[in-house]
Amino acid sequence: MIRNVRNVTSDHSLASQLAQLDGVAQADLVRKREITPRELVQAAIDRIEAGDGAINAVVHRRFEQALADAMTPAPDRPLAGVPFLLKDNGPAQAGVPQTRGNAALKRISYAPDADAPLGRRFRDIGLITMGVTNMPEYGLQGDTQPLAFGATHNPWCLDRSVDGSSGGAAAAVAAGFVPMAAAGDGGGSIRGPAAACGVFGLKPSRGRMPKPVGSITDIWSTPLVISRTVRDTAAVLDAVNGALPGDLYALPRPDAPYLATLTPPKRALRVGLLTEGPAGLVVDPECVRAVEAAGALLQDAGHQVEAAYPSALLEAIPEWADRGWRDDQVIGVIDDLGKLLGHPVTEDDVEPFLWYRYQESRPVSAAEVHAGLGWHLARAARLLQWWEQGFDLLVTPVVHEPQRRLDDLAAESPAQLWEINFRSETFCMPFNASGQPAMAVPIRWTEDGMPVGVQIAAARGEERLLLQVATQLEEAVGWPTRTPPVTAPHSTAP
Repeated sequence: MIRNVRNVTSDHSLASQLAQLDGVAQADLVRKREITPRELVQAAIDRIEAGDGAINAVVHRRFEQALADAMTPAPDRPLAGVPFLLKDNGPAQAGVPQTRGNAALKRISYAPDADAPLGRRFRDIGLITMGVTNMPEYGLQGDTQPLAFGATHNPWCLDRSVDGSSGGAAAAVAAGFVPMAAAGDGGGSIRGPAAACGVFGLKPSRGRMPKPVGSITDIWSTPLVISRTVRDTAAVLDAVNGALPGDLYALPRPDAPYLATLTPPKRALRVGLLTEGPAGLVVDPECVRAVEAAGALLQDAGHQVEAAYPSALLEAIPEWADRGWRDDQVIGVIDDLGKLLGHPVTEDDVEPFLWYRYQESRPVSAAEVHAGLGWHLARAARLLQWWEQGFDLLVTPVVHEPQRRLDDLAAESPAQLWEINFRSETFCMPFNASGQPAMAVPIRWTEDGMPVGVQIAAARGEERLLLQVATQLEEAVGWPTRTPPVTAPHSTAP
């Protein structure tokens, strides 16, 4: 906790001190009138301006508007005055740019004229939007270096990837610009970036969050935030969860606040470990060691840990089961872009990767989409059955390899990038299809200083259990105290 905030004479010192606090702590300072929202926002501005030149996480800035927003008193809101960043493809807030990593939307300075439901909830709980984070074009790549805005660099090593699609969000949180940032996960887009940047990311269960469905594949995606501490994610989830009337899926509201129950589980949990991938996918030893380390920590905490997993996760996906709905998704992206631009999309409006995927895609029949999604949902049913055998949690890698070098990824052809993206979804995508909650937890750092996280999944609706276990691991690992070298050359990390 910051003491005697008013005695701090250096703006830089104040910004650095506040960077050490999570959002819950910052909101507590506002409630106690030890600091004003405007001071929190100005400190975040100072941190972004000092550090983002190297990282390139924040692609749209609304600093003047944020300072003005901070002048409206709202001490009764749970996260009043806490600096926050949106993602470039939503949830939308009126007037805030949303260019989806696309150069053509950047040229016309596209911004929605109305709030999305979750965007409104973020504002209503007191979060102050500072700007918008970087992402790959339309979120279709597992690496954040869109041609429209340039690469986001990993705060732990500037030549490494931050994954995607919520890469800018994860980098901004890891660098201490803001304590939390909006993120969305349709195939690992919260979990992958969180793991790459050594921060925490939870994908909630399907039906836990407000989620208007525009197309059938929208059921894959669930929004929330990336944060440095577990309790920040719990606080946001408490404040914004709940489906809307008319949402395709809806879970009952939790019977107690998540933030109030961040205590060890009341019983020993049965935990399975998976360290291998389907045939043809080699899991890097660093990722294997992280899963094994997580298992050891959970065992030390009193849980029953064993090498066990759903066999469904090792099933190879038939080409036909992915081709149809993914082609339909790309065609939908191009149609959406054309409507926003007001003219048919040409090769000049998109990146080579998206144009390649569009040219490779073909009109898809309803039967093909139905068959492909049906295969994934049938596998999801087999996956869910594993939890009926008495298991509580499953620990897996988040991705099969550590962070790749940005230059190496940039040199790949569109066809090669597509294969890389496909492989990178191996462990995360099944839980998007099944609708289960899953989280990325930082567990260890490599000898060259790069974070390695693990994925932990639970049965549907069991966010509370995940958050409780994450709190145990957070205490054991201490990741919130580890600072990337890009913002703290003299890190106190062990």
